[in-house]
Parts: sequence; C-alpha cells; structure tokens
Amino acid sequence: MLYLSNETPEKEKDLKQLYLNSEFEVVGKPLNNLTLDMVSYSKDGINYSKPMYHLAVFDQLLHDRYKGKLHLKYTFNVEKLPKNCILLAEDTNTLSVKINDNEIKSIGHAELEKALLRYDVAKYLQNGKNEILITIDYFQSEQVYYALFGENVTESLKNCLAYDTDIEAVFLRGDFAVYGNFEQGKSDEIILGENFIIGEQKNQISCLITDGFPFFSGDITLKQKIFVKNTNSELIINKRFHLIEVKVNGEQAGKIMFGNKLDLSKLLKVGENELEIVLTVGNRNLLGPFHTKEQEPLGISPQTFERMNTWNDGESPNFVKKYSFVKTLL
Repeated sequence: MLYLSNETPEKEKDLKQLYLNSEFEVVGKPLNNLTLDMVSYSKDGINYSKPMYHLAVFDQLLHDRYKGKLHLKYTFNVEKLPKNCILLAEDTNTLSVKINDNEIKSIGHAELEKALLRYDVAKYLQNGKNEILITIDYFQSEQVYYALFGENVTESLKNCLAYDTDIEAVFLRGDFAVYGNFEQGKSDEIILGENFIIGEQKNQISCLITDGFPFFSGDITLKQKIFVKNTNSELIINKRFHLIEVKVNGEQAGKIMFGNKLDLSKLLKVGENELEIVLTVGNRNLLGPFHTKEQEPLGISPQTFERMNTWNDGESPNFVKKYSFVKTLL
C-alpha cells in the first residue's frame, strides 16, 4: 500500500563495506551432535548383519514380515573422552538400552524432539570403539502390510499409514567435536564426509564442518577481531546462513535474517574492534538427507530417505555411503 507524503525521504548512508575474516574463536563449549544412522541388526542377539542404513534394515524387516525381539547395534569411535554426552533415541517399543555392555535408563525426553528419550552415557564411554545396543519388540499390524503390499490399495490409504515399530537413527549430543575424512562436494557449498570420530573441540575454527561440527544444529557463538579506519561501515555477509545476531565491542548491533547487511557505524571505533556473532544453524546437517546422489536435493519426500523397494542386502542404487553437509556461513 502506498501513501502520499510531503516529507523528504531519509538519505541513504554511504557506508564502507566490512567482511568477516575466515578465522573465528569459538566461545565456550557448544553442545555438538553426532548422528548414527548405520546399524547392524540381529534376531537372536548373537549373529549380526553388516552395518546398514537404518531404513534399509526397516525395508528388509517389512518384506520379511518379521515379528519378535530385535537387537540393534550402533557403533562409533572416540579419540578424546568428552565430559558430557547424552544419547538421544526414540522409544520404538524399546525393551533395553546398553552402551558398552552397561544397561542404562532414560532420564527424560529431549528438547530437540519429545519422541526422543535421553540417556546419560558419558561415564560409560571408552577410547576407541563404542557400541550402543538397543533391544526392541518389533512388530507391524496386518493393516500396515496390506497398505504396503496389498492389491488395489489407494494412494490415500498409503498416505494414512502409521507404522507400529520404526527403525530409527540415534544421536549423541555433548561437549565434543566430530572429526572425519572430508572432501569437496559438487558445489562450493557442499562437503562430503565419512569415518567420523569424537574428539576435543578446537578454540579456533575456519569451517564448521571440517573443524569439528559437521552435524551441528542450534546456536554457536563466535568471535573475531576486525580493524577499521572508517567507523561509517556496515557488515556484509556474502555467504549462506539462517540467522545471525551481532555484537560489536560487547554492544548489541542487531540481527540479520532476510538481508545480508547490518549497519555497525554507531558502535565501531577507529582501530581494533571485537565482533561477536551468534550463528543459528538449522537441522539440515543433523537430520539430512545425507546420502543422495544430488548431495543437496532442493525437493525432498519420504522416498528421499526411505528408498523403499530399491534395497538389496543393504545396498540401493539411490544410496551414497558418504555424508553430504551444507555449509552455513563458514
């Protein structure tokens, strides 16, 4: 809507453009994540399958119409023991949860997702290989099998499908870093990774993904020094991000969400200045999709994750073993 006015429009400031340096200091010990979406399964608790994508296991069980006790083994490696570490796992008719042969009990629901239960595993971790063993009572009703494999099933019925038992990824959350083998993806915004290991967080980082935070989501506070000669300046963010909150020399400067610039002229001083940035990172690198050929699909559906009816012994032509991560700011 437009209004006529006799007022003189405010003249746009002629501001010098400032850009962030590539190196940041990490403030504190942000809570980090490791997603475990590969699992070995056993029906007798003795003989286990090879590690497979959790939804490949689910697809196999559906086609087998399996019903009974099921043992799910998730493994991960630790180089440096963290002080705090919580296992997040969904209750899928869970009978017991063990870590390195120690049975553990839930300490409540997770803030990330109420369906996830929290288990304190820090004191049971060990350097080297670690094993999480979740035993569940697996079953599906006949209605599930009819909707999936019956004749003359309508799309609307399939869309109403709710499983009685799911095979889910689990998550570790704590004051640790996650390192691995990384390489450039198809674009500058994509990094591929594999062979992850839990280690100690760095004080200085230049890339969230390769410097210990590939699965990070939430808020991380970063600092850096900038030197200015002209205080009439604005900060320009020329990279992808979700939300950034900026402080200059301890004073609140504002937030950037839908634009890419912020006027800092009232808070800057000639010489050295300290920028503090609270970077909010979404759940893309926590939940995926990780294993697609596109690496960053712009449209997703349940089939992007499930790949139903394409699996054969844990392998699918639509599944890539390496994990794809999307850069956020750095």
